[in-house]
Amino acid sequence: MSDLNVEVIGINRSDQAANNGLVVNYQTLPWIQDTNEVGVWNAWEVTWRDVRIVNGRGELAAVLNLTSHNLYDDSNRSLMKQLLRAEAVARDADADGLRDDWEALYLQDLAAMSGADDDPDGDGYRNAVEYAFGSDPRKGKSVPEVRVWSGTTDDGQKIQRLSMRRRAGDSMIYEWQHSQNLQDWEFVQDLPWTIEPIYDGTGTFRESVDRHLEEEAKTTFWRGQASAPPGG
Repeated sequence: MSDLNVEVIGINRSDQAANNGLVVNYQTLPWIQDTNEVGVWNAWEVTWRDVRIVNGRGELAAVLNLTSHNLYDDSNRSLMKQLLRAEAVARDADADGLRDDWEALYLQDLAAMSGADDDPDGDGYRNAVEYAFGSDPRKGKSVPEVRVWSGTTDDGQKIQRLSMRRRAGDSMIYEWQHSQNLQDWEFVQDLPWTIEPIYDGTGTFRESVDRHLEEEAKTTFWRGQASAPPGG
């Protein structure tokens, strides 16, 4: 389902930590170990082998238990796909580039200022930019989080780190370029990016990339854009 905004994560029961290797040693599934202190299973009232489907705001939308709905059964597989698709499709009824669930969360009381080019909080960032970079279009102090940090690695290599908050899924395409002279620009999308999850119900996460610098570099530049995918 790579064409949809579906992200899968496993949360292991607190008393099953000894069996984590059965998953992480053979799969690429993101895997989190629950603890008695956090108690996710208890808080969510989870049953063993539950698949819990949440929407873009982190709200529970559906539950499918794989013991009672074995996926070897074609009808159960179809049901799973149906439940996932119901929450994964990026709906945009007014075709302004802003997902309907995001507009409902932030702009439902601001109909006159709910377009992609509007700026209801007057902070200088259009709704489209606030959507792309995970800030709140109603609060002037909430602005897009894009930062650049310079430093040196343990072996003395000069680096620059670009860090940003961005939307999860593929409803937006992010492209960044780096230059040391404003003439030669290098795309950095193929470099290793680090992802830091954010569990705040906004449907965003933090992503960062390190760019190694030439020793004589005095000034560096970054430029980037976020855009909807073709046909999105």
